[in-house]
Amino acid sequence: LGQAWRLAPGTDFYKDDTVTEEAASAELDQVMTQIVNLNMNSILVDTRMPDGRVIFASKAVQSTPVDLLKLITKKAAENGLTVSAVFHASDLLLADGTPLASHVSSVNRQALMDAAGELAVYELETLQLEDYYTKRSGDTYREFVSYGAVGDYNSWLLNTTNVALERIVETVRSAKNTLPVGIGVSSVWANAAAKEGGSETSADFQALIDGHADTKGLTEGKKIDFVDVN
Repeated sequence: LGQAWRLAPGTDFYKDDTVTEEAASAELDQVMTQIVNLNMNSILVDTRMPDGRVIFASKAVQSTPVDLLKLITKKAAENGLTVSAVFHASDLLLADGTPLASHVSSVNRQALMDAAGELAVYELETLQLEDYYTKRSGDTYREFVSYGAVGDYNSWLLNTTNVALERIVETVRSAKNTLPVGIGVSSVWANAAAKEGGSETSADFQALIDGHADTKGLTEGKKIDFVDVN
């Protein structure tokens, strides 16, 4: 991404969604000036607001009244900046307002796939998946039971996460096959003490073990185009 500025709508600007599109546009002009003055050449924008709504037009999940991503890409182009987007695979809101806490259920997974496809049509440099870990919880265990509780719970969580990520990536590529799609990682795959092939680390949180996400397998299997280390 080169020298990228990470932009968080709802925090950096558009803190009050009662403002008009014109007011949001004026706020963005100030943000763009700041980014350009810092000699940045690209923006990495979070597409999820703090309350779980997304900033792009969507029928699958709840979005803000103003299409902020459309404004961001327009303003960025005017200032010679590229835009990459972060798609969050959890903690969104379904169209009816129901919290989408994880991608485990088939309903949630389909909503995420649909939303990712809607996001892919914007003028983006790359699309980065984050917040895709799945943890052991009462909710995910109930989903496991609803699917028949066949096999090991941890293995089921790992498989469910991998399937969800692969299908989201496939949806993005179907919508725009020229758009590179990857993952953001903030933890090691696994410690060597816990998994053969792991790193010589002693991390408290491991993507494979605790997040049930085979980030290494996705990379080595060329399921994704890039990895961004946060």
